[in-house]
Amino acid sequence: MPFSHHFKENSSCSIVYNNSSYRSVILSLDSMSVRERRKLKLIQCRDGALDRRTINSIVKKVAGGGAVKRKHAENVSDSEKKAKLSKVSFVRGDGQYVYDEEGRQFLDCAASVSHVGHSHPHVIRAFCESQATALQWAGENVDQRNVKQREAFLTKFRSLLPASLSEVILVNSGSSANGLAIQICQAATGRQDVVVFDHTFHGSLSVSSSCSPMTFNKEGNGTKKPWVHVLPVPDLYRGPYRENDPAAIMKYFSEAKGMLEDLEAKGVKIACILMEPIFTFQGMTLAEPVYMQELVKYIHQLGALVIVDEVQGGLGRMGTTWGHEHLGINPDILTCGKPLSNGYPFAVVATSPRLVNPMRVITDLIQKECINPGPSLAVLEVIEREQMVSHVVRVGHKLIRQLRELGQRRRYVGRITGKGFMVGIDLVEDKRTRKPAKELATWVIAKMKAHQILLAVEGQYGNVVYLMPPLCFTRENAEQLVQALETVLIEAEMLGLHGLGEVHSSDEEKYFKTGDTDDEEDSNQYEDMD
Repeated sequence: MPFSHHFKENSSCSIVYNNSSYRSVILSLDSMSVRERRKLKLIQCRDGALDRRTINSIVKKVAGGGAVKRKHAENVSDSEKKAKLSKVSFVRGDGQYVYDEEGRQFLDCAASVSHVGHSHPHVIRAFCESQATALQWAGENVDQRNVKQREAFLTKFRSLLPASLSEVILVNSGSSANGLAIQICQAATGRQDVVVFDHTFHGSLSVSSSCSPMTFNKEGNGTKKPWVHVLPVPDLYRGPYRENDPAAIMKYFSEAKGMLEDLEAKGVKIACILMEPIFTFQGMTLAEPVYMQELVKYIHQLGALVIVDEVQGGLGRMGTTWGHEHLGINPDILTCGKPLSNGYPFAVVATSPRLVNPMRVITDLIQKECINPGPSLAVLEVIEREQMVSHVVRVGHKLIRQLRELGQRRRYVGRITGKGFMVGIDLVEDKRTRKPAKELATWVIAKMKAHQILLAVEGQYGNVVYLMPPLCFTRENAEQLVQALETVLIEAEMLGLHGLGEVHSSDEEKYFKTGDTDDEEDSNQYEDMD
């Protein structure tokens, strides 16, 4: 069952009591407004470079007597004013809910990395206690509690892995994990090139972003590296081979195999394929097991290795411990990121000792880094104790069934994709043509926020409404979501696609902003901050 917090507040502090044996967490809040706190943070941040920009901005505003600001206010359109008023600042989270400054509760169906729920008391306690004493000195771990905690995490985590993946390396992000996994493949095979699927994302660092078509395909973000090769997603819904063709899957595999054969004929030496168990950002579509099994077999025939990126699909989110279990394949390397620690910086690379040996000097240095396993051990304990994987199976089955029934009733729902708590609602202008309804998806997100339900939009065409709630999401939450969504879609049908009105997408992209801004200049200052 989802955990709960009890709040007792006054004007100067907020004390959070957990209805368990966990220690109370005291959050000191001053009486300043959100804007005042943000201004103070801005002035105090970093090495002073931003201070000067802020001070100069304030001086210019004072010197101008506020005339520029008044002129801007006079020229703001009604729609811009409405968009500004609709912005929400979230100040805390609890389980599957987040709360704004006015105390309004929102159901968070796009939590992603808050895997076992926002502010889970067991995870918070683990993080605080593991930081209470020194962790390392001169490369040696002097905190015996942390040593035991690390050993406990590795023991529990290895029990969830295939037996062949006994070597576990702790790093600080999914981007680092995928980059290290590629480096291991290159060292183990003596090859250099990497194969990925189109419209995927594997990280933001140099190597992992180079292997992320979502990054390098964006206008202005450069071109594909010559050592990266992109396979098309085997799309049975909008691709050249559709679901009504019994041979569609093998046709897609034949095309992929042909592309790889051409690369080999040109002298390209492929080190690995990096893939997710589900095409998360393409449309939350599931890969067909036969396709993946044949592809993995051929990759191995080339002398290359298979990396499965389980950052999004792993740890029970798809109804099994690991998403690749649905595919019937065995990865050579598995990576997992921040969901493993409920959002704290942490990730793992799991592989075999044989593959790591050529990189042993580097991996030994990495293992000496002071990575905090406390929150991740707590997450694994919560998943086990609260039986979250079986919970995802039960609730996820009901959620997808209800959404598919909804899709049969509603005009603009093309299909429901995904599995467990990774679900996509593919919105279309017409079910026959399957033309993506991008504007409708943005409108639906805004309307659902008015119902105090937070969703996200992704997909190759920007038309798929995404659901990735915490694993404590309940049957009652599923019913609430489906009912609100049907109300919104009925309204869309009544208005028609051309009568939906203007929705500011920039507003929808800033669900989790930390406070209001009155002008564009303040926003730009925060965009400069890391």
